[in-house]
Amino acid sequence: TVHPAGTTALDSFADVEKVEFEVAPQVRIPALLYLPRGVSGKRPAILHADPTGKAVPAIAEFVQAGHIVLAIDPRGAGESYPRPQRGGYSPAYQLAARMWLLGGSVAAMHVEDLRVGIQWLAKHPKVDAARIKVLGKGELGPAALIAAAVEPAASAVAIESSIVSYQQFAEAKL
Repeated sequence: TVHPAGTTALDSFADVEKVEFEVAPQVRIPALLYLPRGVSGKRPAILHADPTGKAVPAIAEFVQAGHIVLAIDPRGAGESYPRPQRGGYSPAYQLAARMWLLGGSVAAMHVEDLRVGIQWLAKHPKVDAARIKVLGKGELGPAALIAAAVEPAASAVAIESSIVSYQQFAEAKL
């Protein structure tokens, strides 16, 4: 389920819609949909996943080039990063431990959240469903690779400042 959360303008080249995706019962993740102004017809789209958040300068470049961009904060990243809790452990560790106790993982949660974004873009009336790309940065890189591999609507994927695989991480000396 998608919940509109308002609109705003980004200079003169884009309109920005705030949306929230209900990825589990009563669990919403925030996203910003950047729509380029002055272009008509269906546009290529980019699902942008950056652990630092949804408002990064690179998005403006994509939108100015005519792409629709959905910048999403999957659970545990950006605006969805857990608030500090008692107990002395970091919020990221506490989230990972809770997921482990529930039989899941943060990685699987990230993949599912990105898949929701890809599926939504594929149904959006202004998006060319044959040209949906996924960009994952940092710790969200592997999740972007997996989401793009299992989601038929994704036509391309790129990662930036990220490990290439979890195997590479597990086999690293440090």
